[in-house]
Amino acid sequence: MVRSSYSSFRGVRLSQFALIAIIIGAAITVTVLALNRSSTHVYSAPPNNSAKAASDNGVQPPSVKAIRFVISRYGIEPAELTIPAGKYFVAVDNNLDLNEMDLDIDRVNGPRVKNGKTRKGQLKFRDFIDFPPGQYVLSEKKKPRITSRIIVTDAK
Repeated sequence: MVRSSYSSFRGVRLSQFALIAIIIGAAITVTVLALNRSSTHVYSAPPNNSAKAASDNGVQPPSVKAIRFVISRYGIEPAELTIPAGKYFVAVDNNLDLNEMDLDIDRVNGPRVKNGKTRKGQLKFRDFIDFPPGQYVLSEKKKPRITSRIIVTDAK
């Protein structure tokens, strides 16, 4: 005798369905977090149609390069990064639940390049920074032991 799907689930309690839904939800969350953690930290934006038209006229559109740092319980990720010289869109995400961030980007044996503060409850810092060749350190004042080293090579 063939049983319908309804009759096969008649004996299953609602609490068992809730438990299955929670397990599936947790598995999806862990997968999404793992994929987000393993993502690369240097991005380049593809040109859009207007940029293509400008390059056809002999004008080169500026390329936008971006760097993403994450402050987490593991420190600042990536801990070290090598990039060519140039202007970058720098993004720092607060995954440590600091109320506010007070970031410094300092040139090693040189001046402070950027001081970025966020307001209370703001979890992201974004700004454009020009990096000439050299070595830099990104740090957060509330967690002075966690840093990220940025090595900037000559532009190619």
